[in-house]
Amino acid sequence: MDQLILDVRLPDQAEFSNFVRGRNSETLNAVISHARDRADPVFWLHGAAAVGKSHLLLAACRHVIDSGGEAAFLAASRTPDLSSDAIAEWGGKNLIAIDDVDRLAGSARWEAALFQLFNTMRDNGNVMLASAASSPRATNFALRDLASRMSSGPVYKLKSLTDEERLEALRVRSSERGFELPDETGRYLMSRYPRDLSSLFAVLDKLDNASLRAQRRVTVPFVKQVLERSSENLDN
Repeated sequence: MDQLILDVRLPDQAEFSNFVRGRNSETLNAVISHARDRADPVFWLHGAAAVGKSHLLLAACRHVIDSGGEAAFLAASRTPDLSSDAIAEWGGKNLIAIDDVDRLAGSARWEAALFQLFNTMRDNGNVMLASAASSPRATNFALRDLASRMSSGPVYKLKSLTDEERLEALRVRSSERGFELPDETGRYLMSRYPRDLSSLFAVLDKLDNASLRAQRRVTVPFVKQVLERSSENLDN
């Protein structure tokens, strides 16, 4: 996936098939349609932090690439120093996914670059997929023409997962890494750590590595042992 500018903190296997739908079935289906059909110049996805926006943007890029197209992913929260000319060259890609695009609002240089990119992609029959904390109309774009264009396509909000849906996401993640996560262990993790999936996945990955070294199942007693040891190492 050389086309992607990857943020190393993102899930290592972000695909449509392993996205836990929860109450977001309609939104998931709409994003899949956008990646597949590319009927609208832009699709805007918004919601709170750690609800799966980045996952869906990366999944859309992978879908386009796996289908023989070209896609690029830009994490606006860690924007590289790219010129407007460099951004405009992306207009030939079938899909550009811009994560946290609201981070670029208010920057004259970036807004001009996005405006130029939008127009180039639209003229070429290509599309954008953008994510943000709020709707496009609630995002403080200074360039009114850009604000208008970003509001011109479908707008969907991702809803937060329930605890049972978070538990299902942990099961999916552990299964992909090749181990079984007992429900009791998953609930224990959710009771002790922030419930956003980024934090829970980070802990789960640490436990997976520890279980491989120790050749033990990821049970609650084992979790307590590993986390206590980690805490002691930090104190030292």
